Amino acid sequence: MEIKGSACVAVTLALALMLPSGASADASQIQSHLRTLLGPVGSAIDVTGAGKEYLVTIDAELPLGSWIDTLGHTLAITPYNIKLEEVSTGRWSFEGEPQEFRMTSASQYGNMEFRFSIYDLKFSGNFDEATMLFSDVRLEFSSMTRKTVIRYDQGLNSANDPGVKVVISESTMGFDGWIDTELNGNALDLIGQAKFGQVHKSISEERPINLEITSLTRTTESSLGVEALKIDFSLAGVVWDAIRELMNDAAGLAIYPGLEGADGAKFIQNAQRAIPFFDQISVRAELENAKISVAQVGEYHVDGLELSVDSRGATADGMVVASLGVAGLSLPKKILADWQAAIAPRSGKVTFSFSDFNADKFANMWLLYALDSWTMRQARQTWMEASFPKGAFKLSVHPAWISGEGYDLMLDGDIYVDAKTGEPAEGQATARMTGLDNVLNALRSAPPEMSDLLMALMMARGFSKWEADGGLVWNLKLSEDGDLSVNGASVGSPRKW
Repeated sequence: MEIKGSACVAVTLALALMLPSGASADASQIQSHLRTLLGPVGSAIDVTGAGKEYLVTIDAELPLGSWIDTLGHTLAITPYNIKLEEVSTGRWSFEGEPQEFRMTSASQYGNMEFRFSIYDLKFSGNFDEATMLFSDVRLEFSSMTRKTVIRYDQGLNSANDPGVKVVISESTMGFDGWIDTELNGNALDLIGQAKFGQVHKSISEERPINLEITSLTRTTESSLGVEALKIDFSLAGVVWDAIRELMNDAAGLAIYPGLEGADGAKFIQNAQRAIPFFDQISVRAELENAKISVAQVGEYHVDGLELSVDSRGATADGMVVASLGVAGLSLPKKILADWQAAIAPRSGKVTFSFSDFNADKFANMWLLYALDSWTMRQARQTWMEASFPKGAFKLSVHPAWISGEGYDLMLDGDIYVDAKTGEPAEGQATARMTGLDNVLNALRSAPPEMSDLLMALMMARGFSKWEADGGLVWNLKLSEDGDLSVNGASVGSPRKW
């Protein structure tokens, strides 16, 4: 085995549990706490300094050495250091000055190579021993690259028979992320953001072609490119005292997998104390100008994509709301016939919610049976009844819409779904469409196997109500007995179609 330089990795989360109580901590105490926390890889930690200023280095050379050697690989990782300072009693700041971080690995058999680099890597923040909380945490880098080369199906003489070569390349041009926290009593609020610059990923394959006269190499490549990506998130009302206990339990259980024994039972009890875990979580993601190029197929492109998820904690009135929006969608011409291109969607958005379920009961009962899978299976009926007191959950769409060349379609409504069977129980919805004739005209030139869809849409037009602007409206209602009506006219039970 060959290791060049020091193998160092900055693990921010480890700082949260590493510091001994009191203001008298010295370098050896901090080092001891870190090594104890990290268990088998604790020898990676080295702490120097005195007074209130320290330098923490997480050096992976010692713990990874023998493991890497057994895999038949070489490894090279450049150092990364963290400055740690006690700014006041029990309050610490940490900072990693802009540094270059590199890691390379190669198989001694020549079938795999890996290179990873981060340039101008910097992170900083504060940590409070009393609350065990981070604040003002920031991570930045100017660029990141990663390249993996894999070779397989090589002949005995690899020079004459190189086999197949796969190259995976990734790059991110800039990253800026931050997290901040605020504790109000026992309720913790957390907010953060992550912004990525231009992202690119490609996968290429070189495959030899043996001909009678000569040998050639055929190369195919697929790629993904994103102009920018931003993610915002917030977590409100975290039950921090109970979560802290869980963190301590998890550190002890990390030594071995599973939740068996007294330690596992204690973990379950503390987890039940932590319910509902938090009041609300929200995540928002925005992606700009994404392109996916697939070998021998063509390019998929979207001008923008938005995704959001909001959820309550494990409360008696559980609710999850999610939204997905796409703008400026274009598909490869190779995969679309003329009639398909005419009706392909260009943009759309759907917002739906999942409610009328008791997440508190669900979480409590799952934890109650977590140590006994047999009892969990036997209690499934009781569990379902407790989690869905109405026997069904509510799925709402408010709204969903799709736009294409010459048509728009919108759907808005609520439906109850039987928790046991997964079948619709009752509900109502309104659909509205303009440009249906354009869709019908395109389908008339489609292959014969699309005739059923054409007939179904023509029948749907017959059940519609016309609006002044030429739009068509369908008011849909599903009764408790399973009967579906469209604009007041019954069309029978969907279960019998």
